[in-house]
Amino acid sequence: MRTGATGTRDSSGVRHARHPIVLQEPRRRDRRSVLLRRLRLKRILASARQRNALNDVSGALLMADGYYFQTLEGLADAVDTIFHSVERDHRHSDVTPLRRRTLTNRFFPGRPRISPIYQQRGPGQSPRWDARVKDPLAIDGADLTDIFGQLAQDAEHRRARADALLL
Repeated sequence: MRTGATGTRDSSGVRHARHPIVLQEPRRRDRRSVLLRRLRLKRILASARQRNALNDVSGALLMADGYYFQTLEGLADAVDTIFHSVERDHRHSDVTPLRRRTLTNRFFPGRPRISPIYQQRGPGQSPRWDARVKDPLAIDGADLTDIFGQLAQDAEHRRARADALLL
């Protein structure tokens, strides 16, 4: 195992935290138009990836009907700093923490600091997400943790299949 500032990595590269890893899952509504969100999304994601990489925070972002659902994983201080910056951001309203808990392992270890967005685009695009997005306000913390867990497993499975094809 290699030891780093925030923990150790085993031979497969999975990080094990020296300090407890916190999972924070807020829901927020974007005040801007759909078009503006699409035009600025790449820039916002690039900035978030840089900020999260500097703070060793991982996570993912989902979007449906103008609502964003996010998971942030990392040390409590880093997650809190990022969460509070989202709360203060004038582009967002109705920022609601849905769940916060301590993890033993990350959902998204070794992933880019913000995983690709899963956006509702129509039936069948992401069945696990589409089935629960009929009413974004009805999604609770347990639902969101389950959705992110399933998406992380799906992403890992796709990556493993792609790696196997390269051998």
